[in-house]
Amino acid sequence: MLVTPIELDPETEKNIIGSIQSLQGEKALVIISYRASAVWDCDRIYQVENERIERIFSKRFRNERI
Repeated sequence: MLVTPIELDPETEKNIIGSIQSLQGEKALVIISYRASAVWDCDRIYQVENERIERIFSKRFRNERI
């Protein structure tokens, strides 16, 4: 699990995202981020508000609610 409560410089963020992307299909990853761009390539995105899952987005149907 990757949790980054601090702001990363663009190069470090790019390196981390690249490392995560290289693991796609090999490992199950849980990524927690305040930035949608950091999780956009994930197979599933869970939007959490007020400690509840409000929406689940799939990679195939990015704009549709599951």
